[in-house]
Amino acid sequence: MGEKKVTSITSKSENITQWYTDVCLKAELMSYAKTKGFIIYRPDGYALWEEIQNFFNKRIKALGVRNVYLPSLIPSPALPLNVPLSREAETRCFRKRWL
Repeated sequence: MGEKKVTSITSKSENITQWYTDVCLKAELMSYAKTKGFIIYRPDGYALWEEIQNFFNKRIKALGVRNVYLPSLIPSPALPLNVPLSREAETRCFRKRWL
């Protein structure tokens, strides 16, 4: 994988965000991609994610809620084509409240 990203783990009480990142990197659950802002979920990290999904899916589906998947990236040439969809998503996701 190259250079080590974590030499020591930040104290949880000092900075919980950095602690979580340090633990995930040290446990090799994830690593950073060369593209800024992208994370690679390694096999054990992805297995944990699948278990979390399974845990919540059972409970959510029991309530009659259906899953939805939104793309992480939309190519800029496609943005004008998605304006009505993005407006609907904005309304449904309570944009003013969350963003």
